[in-house]
Amino acid sequence: MTRIRLRVLGLGVLLFALLGGLTAYFSSQKIPACLVDNAPRWRRPADNRLHRYEYVLPDRAICVFDMDERQKLIGATKLPPAGGIRSVVASPARHMLLIGYGTGSTLAFDLLANRIVPAGRSTIDATSATRPPFAIDGGKGVVYTTAPGSLGFRASSLETGRILYSESFHRFTWNPQEFGPSAPSHGISLSPDGRELWVMDAPNSYVHVFDVSGVPASPPRQVADILLSQPMTGDELPCSSDCARLGSIQHSLDGRFVYVGDSGDVIDARARATLTNLPALRNSRQQLEIDWAGGRPVATSARSAAEPGR
Repeated sequence: MTRIRLRVLGLGVLLFALLGGLTAYFSSQKIPACLVDNAPRWRRPADNRLHRYEYVLPDRAICVFDMDERQKLIGATKLPPAGGIRSVVASPARHMLLIGYGTGSTLAFDLLANRIVPAGRSTIDATSATRPPFAIDGGKGVVYTTAPGSLGFRASSLETGRILYSESFHRFTWNPQEFGPSAPSHGISLSPDGRELWVMDAPNSYVHVFDVSGVPASPPRQVADILLSQPMTGDELPCSSDCARLGSIQHSLDGRFVYVGDSGDVIDARARATLTNLPALRNSRQQLEIDWAGGRPVATSARSAAEPGR
């Protein structure tokens, strides 16, 4: 009798879990593209002006925001569900986005045609997008890196790999047992002029700014602590895998804005103040800039934030 009860109980638990999973799946299917109702369908610009656009990729969508129009959502394109986006790389010369998924599959998206094309047609190297976040100052021969299990960053020599400086965040601590993901500083970006380094502090929901103008002769100097408008807690939605909010940081090519993935904040880099919060960016850490002119993509930020081992 006891065995029968245990089997019935086990089947009940299994059925409950299955129903819960299906409910979550179908609920996420109903979430609108870019998490906004009636988002306009993306159409590439046809004029000769320079357009600066931020591309954000939550699960199953490409969302395009106009940097020069107060971060207005100007276009959305739906993507098929494919196991969670893990990386995105752009090639303006080949007018292509290469999207990597947690399942190991790759999707190639033609920016001009605004449609998916066979991945075999793309020759973009996506391997760089699978590495942990880093920022390189080639002129000074310095690379800035973060690592799982470490709150802060390191500055190392590009030539020798020797660690020059290891920096934490003054007055900030974290508890690995309370913060789920193992990468507390998953996000790092060097300003285009090479003078400032912005680093994620997900456990405390902050972004820290360091003056690195004196590196390598002198160490980085912490100059600002910016509280995010949304906490770095909970999971992305919709999301197929690796849903915990880790964060990512990306400067615009002209240095005016800083985009914080998994928080959604767009920060004025000079004023160090949040301008707005984008729902799509709140639920994605895959973002990059693509500039257009003459109806074609002409420039892009180097890479999106990739996933570290957890």
